[in-house]
Amino acid sequence: MPDTNKIHSFLKKWIIEYIKNKDIILKNIEIIEEDKEGFDVFVKYKNKEQYLLAVPILKDFNFLENFEKEKHYSLVIFNTRDNFNKLIEMSEFH
Repeated sequence: MPDTNKIHSFLKKWIIEYIKNKDIILKNIEIIEEDKEGFDVFVKYKNKEQYLLAVPILKDFNFLENFEKEKHYSLVIFNTRDNFNKLIEMSEFH
């Protein structure tokens, strides 16, 4: 059985590197923090703030309770059939 902590840590590091690389030209990032306000990654851009959750395997949608309408959120998951089906299930629910 895979070590879920290692998988989560890998995905979180991937998110940070992806965001940094995406911002290489524009240089809009002011701060990147880990584990802020219950989210895995927080990014403060010049014009907005973004909260990111790394959820390698979707099991439920309890994480939605932490979302506030006025903030920007991203959910980063692995591209698997099970995760895709869970996202479809969530969209039908909401």
